Amino acid sequence: FTIKHYAGKVTYTTEGMLDKNKDSLFSTLSTLLEDSRNKFISKMFPKDNVTDIKRPPSAIAQFRSQVSALVDTLMSCNPHYIRCIRPNGVKQANNFEESLSRNQVKYLGLLENVKVRRAGFAYRQLYARFLHRFKMLSPQTWPRWRGDEKEGARTIMKDCNIGNDLFELGVTKIFIKKPHTLFALEELRTRRLDDIVRVIQRKWKQCRGKAFYQRCLYTSAALFYGKKERRAESCFRPFRGDYLNIKMTKLWPAMQKKFPIQRVVFADNVKKVNAKYSSQTRILLITEDSLFNAEIRPGPIPPVVHRRILIRNLKGISLSSMADNFFVIQVGGEYDYILESPKKNEIVTLLVEMFKDLTNKTLGVSISDRISYSTKAGKPRSITFVKDEMAKEAKFKKDGDNMKVMVATGLPKDSGRKKTEPPKPVVKIQTITKSGKGNKAPEAKYKARAVADYTAKNARELSFRAGDEINVLSKDSSGMWQGECNGKRGMFPAKNVALV
Repeated sequence: FTIKHYAGKVTYTTEGMLDKNKDSLFSTLSTLLEDSRNKFISKMFPKDNVTDIKRPPSAIAQFRSQVSALVDTLMSCNPHYIRCIRPNGVKQANNFEESLSRNQVKYLGLLENVKVRRAGFAYRQLYARFLHRFKMLSPQTWPRWRGDEKEGARTIMKDCNIGNDLFELGVTKIFIKKPHTLFALEELRTRRLDDIVRVIQRKWKQCRGKAFYQRCLYTSAALFYGKKERRAESCFRPFRGDYLNIKMTKLWPAMQKKFPIQRVVFADNVKKVNAKYSSQTRILLITEDSLFNAEIRPGPIPPVVHRRILIRNLKGISLSSMADNFFVIQVGGEYDYILESPKKNEIVTLLVEMFKDLTNKTLGVSISDRISYSTKAGKPRSITFVKDEMAKEAKFKKDGDNMKVMVATGLPKDSGRKKTEPPKPVVKIQTITKSGKGNKAPEAKYKARAVADYTAKNARELSFRAGDEINVLSKDSSGMWQGECNGKRGMFPAKNVALV
């Protein structure tokens, strides 16, 4: 036979129906029928030695107890119903049978659920949770809202230009009528989070840059104060790093193809002394892990990267004790570089700091008026620095196979930044909570002990093991409570804990 339900017709068979739905006969009735004077009835119910006179549960009683247990289970947790639709009957991918899928949608009552949901409110949420999720959409509620949670939700909806006919404010919850309104809020939230992340990144880079700058100033004073004569223009020169705005030159795209660079630490024109003791203008580029000798040629000629040196391969840096701009970069296993730059203090300091970050070791910096170096051909050579008061600028010339630099007397060695104590990092700890009423952490209202393990399903939930003590911060009728355990805070199902 067939019964027409609201979702469609369902056909049943009578075979075995009585066996599946038969009820138990109470022992009192069985005894009564056994003692019947009617021989036919007494033969149908022979006498049995029944000692247990307790009535067995009936089918309807079993059904009621099962339904009651199911309701208790559902009320103790936060259920999520998932409707699964089988697209075809042959278990093939990308094969959808329209009639089969439509029939399942019809019998599951999905269309009716959608219609009922749309007739009411598609989204409902507690004010605290709504405010925590969407508070960044209004400048009045971000970064914290100190007023009433209901007014905070109203402010968010007003600043998002959402009409009053699209939502309602209840006693403890906000009700949004159409899903499109919620989708619009989520889209605005995603865009706003991108802006917030960029602000955090910018502030972090600023703090990181300031800390690195202070560290470099201390290192520079430790390297040069009291050891080297100074020039007036270099005593208090600020460290700027990129003097060429290298990313706007045609050298940058050419280098990115061959050497992907994340961060430029220093870029400027320097003079390089070649093997023939002649000066060549080059671009010295320092990145997080390398040092480049490059050249931008005029016209359509592409730029050239002459050499790349890994900072971790540096052997040391040598300078004289006089007021000149020369310094020698010594590379382990390779030939050395003789460079001249008025920003030598900054270059040497940056190389020392970058080498320390990469190797956790200190790069040796030697100051002597006679410096030995190795040429590209592998031959040892030397540079001698001598006083010459007639030389307004430091001059160099070939002295046999070696090099001589004439330098006038500069400022005293104790000029410039004085050596001080290294800057101490300032640590400021601030507790940031998910509460919409500022940064004051809520106090625990109850104590509970976990009776079963629970693993968080997302970042907002709390994981714990059986026996852990939990500080319950708030309860909710949905069955999900908020608490703290092992220094972490989040939501958890109430059925997994017991109050103590």
